[in-house]
Amino acid sequence: VQIQAVATGLGLDPVSVGDLVREAAARGQNSPPTGDFAQGQDARSPNQEIATISLTDQTLRLLALTILHSEEARQWLMEEDWRARLAPELEGEVLIRILEGSDHLRTAGGAASLLASLSSAEESIVSELLTERPPEHPLPVLHDCWNELERKQIRRRIDALKASQRSPNLSLQDSGSLHQQILDLQKRLSDISRPFFPGP
Repeated sequence: VQIQAVATGLGLDPVSVGDLVREAAARGQNSPPTGDFAQGQDARSPNQEIATISLTDQTLRLLALTILHSEEARQWLMEEDWRARLAPELEGEVLIRILEGSDHLRTAGGAASLLASLSSAEESIVSELLTERPPEHPLPVLHDCWNELERKQIRRRIDALKASQRSPNLSLQDSGSLHQQILDLQKRLSDISRPFFPGP
């Protein structure tokens, strides 16, 4: 039922989408990349085992689910500095790859074209997301996820600055500078709008 709903939303044949999902899952589990294709993957992420790619962060996963299913959400996000926001995240690469291939999703059969542009592990993750139920209110959910991602990054930055403040060799000037940076980040944190929706 989920596959049929996704296929209808994307203007695709449900049987074709189901076949693509099953094929992607099988490839992700049983077929390690070889030859030129594997070299292309290594060039993109030389120090990372492709098989370890995952998307367990719930904010990132909901963000990916939303942009895969909503053209409006994708258009809004493409106007943001999405690469800079996603790059620091350990699991942000999958979303970057989705957004890089977002033009595929504007055409009939675009989901298949997007999947074909991904590595086996990325394809398996995206195929799974394509079968999941999308949020009923994609744009507000997208805004909430995007703001929550910024909040997480600000909190990490504040923690790092506070750790630097504990250095025994810190000068008075540097201590004052760190304190001001923390205050600025705390203000930004309070300025970010709170979520409208707790989930999909």
